[in-house]
Amino acid sequence: MKFISLHFILILYSLVCYGQGNQPSAQAYFINSKNKELSIEQRIKFIDSAITVSNADSTTLKYISYKSSIYSKQRDFDKALITANELLQTAKERNSLFYIAKAQFKLGLYYAKLNQFEKSYNWYFKSSMTYEKLEDYFNFSKCLLRLSMLQHNNGNFIQSEELITKALKRLPKNEIKLRFDFYYQLAYSSLELADKNSVNHWGNESLKNAQTAIDSSLVYNLYGLLAHEDSKYIKALDYYNKALSFRNIYNERHQLMIQSNKALSNAMLDDRSSIDELNRIISEKQELSSDVLTYASLIHLSKTYTHFKELDKAAVVLNKAYTIAEDISSKEAQQESLGLLIDIDKANSFQIRHYKTTTEQLEKNRTQLTRTFDKINLQTEQAINNNLQLKAEKAEQEVLLAQENKRKWQLGGGLGASLIGLGIFGFYYRRNKKQKELIESLQKELHHRVKNNLSIIDTFIEVAKEEFDDLKFTDKLTELQNRIDSINEVHQQLYQKEDVTNLNLKEYIKTLSDNVSSSFSNERIIIENDINDTIEIQADRSFSIGLIINEFLTNSFKYGFETEEKGLVKIKVQEDKTSYQLYLSDNGKGLPEGFDIEQLESFGLRIIKLLSQQLDGSFELRNENGVHLDVTFPK
Repeated sequence: MKFISLHFILILYSLVCYGQGNQPSAQAYFINSKNKELSIEQRIKFIDSAITVSNADSTTLKYISYKSSIYSKQRDFDKALITANELLQTAKERNSLFYIAKAQFKLGLYYAKLNQFEKSYNWYFKSSMTYEKLEDYFNFSKCLLRLSMLQHNNGNFIQSEELITKALKRLPKNEIKLRFDFYYQLAYSSLELADKNSVNHWGNESLKNAQTAIDSSLVYNLYGLLAHEDSKYIKALDYYNKALSFRNIYNERHQLMIQSNKALSNAMLDDRSSIDELNRIISEKQELSSDVLTYASLIHLSKTYTHFKELDKAAVVLNKAYTIAEDISSKEAQQESLGLLIDIDKANSFQIRHYKTTTEQLEKNRTQLTRTFDKINLQTEQAINNNLQLKAEKAEQEVLLAQENKRKWQLGGGLGASLIGLGIFGFYYRRNKKQKELIESLQKELHHRVKNNLSIIDTFIEVAKEEFDDLKFTDKLTELQNRIDSINEVHQQLYQKEDVTNLNLKEYIKTLSDNVSSSFSNERIIIENDINDTIEIQADRSFSIGLIINEFLTNSFKYGFETEEKGLVKIKVQEDKTSYQLYLSDNGKGLPEGFDIEQLESFGLRIIKLLSQQLDGSFELRNENGVHLDVTFPK
């Protein structure tokens, strides 16, 4: 009856319009296209009519955007993609930066739905850059959330957390709902990293910003998962009961998800009723036509049967789960279900081979996807760097021009001219101060961009290390990463400081030595720093100092001590009015007998010698209860 009345109103409205000699307005077509009781074909016909008769740029773009959403809601992502591309092209033609950003976001969303994650990441990244130009930090942050989720799903949990942290810095304070999403994503990533403290911290922040019962329920469910992973099943049940206790949760899928998690924890406490409970949940999920949710509960049921030593029943359930994994084209789910079959020794030879090939393909895909993500980041950062460099050069030219103009005014003679010159001097002084602040801001931003680029290069090296089985190769690549870290740390500290020209040496060397120590994981060797808190050094000189220290520490850790020997490495820096003195030493086995510094074969020592020369300093290497290196260089 409701359908007939709506259709009657639509027909009557059209007759009235035509009776008056008018065509229905774009707004009328748009309103009709939003009627969800009509067929998709009818709704698309109405929105196409709205697009055709619309005579305003903004409304035309709005209607095209809505058309893509109609297709998306029907899960017709191929047509949604075509429409989003139409939106992007039209927005470019009409010079609408907002709708360009919106179209880019939609392309990222639809490619993700089609499991084309490389394209999805690329479009989300472009959208974030466009929203940043618009200073629309709400939508900018939404883009970073999507990028973070892609990184998370690819197993790059640390990169995922970095994106969320960046987004939180730009998110407007009043956007509490989106802030919840960010904190929850951080808690979820921390769960994957088995970082219990961070799960609790970010979970608590999520609860503070929860806007709905489902928000709070999600967090308590996450706490339950953490407790279950820690084999604290009673505690997990408490959290799951808390997650299910909210009265106004009307999302049946959400409730079934938590009930399934709860049943598994009950099973681990030897409660056999969990078998019937899981079968009930699976049946209800199948009625909802949710293959993904059904798969998750089948996995829970298989683990329950395995716990009770009913391996044949577990195998039957796992084969059902594998069939669903094939139906939904999820390689990850196929890998999981086959892996569990292998664990209970119920996999046939084909399944074992398929598990191996699937695992290899997934690892290859993840590596390729990580490289693509990093490549997109790097290319974008380089483009920004080039733009910042141009801005810096332009600002510097303005400063020079202002200084030249100031000199011309100061050449004027007479008292009146002098007074005028004094006023102009004050004007240009303020202007120069602003331009100086601009240059410093750009310098800080450049340090930030360089730091990010070095981090991306470090990621490339980490990926390359995985392709070598030979420890000699991976050790050399780790040494290269440590050298990059020593440079990166300079840019990191300069970006965080007000003064972008000088560096606190103690803080820098402490971070540097900690990085080298952690890369060798040798707790028997201790690094002792003796550096005055007040020593500041020019940024350009800190690169050489950091690399010298890095090479000495690397050589000490690798060659200075026997395998089980405890060791001490000392770093000391002093200064006087004209120079700095850097003293490095270890109490290891020392240099080889007959060592000749003029015939160096060690790559690290050759670097130390070269860098000392770059500092215009003197260099002394000697044996004295271990190796001692003294470098003195002028201020």
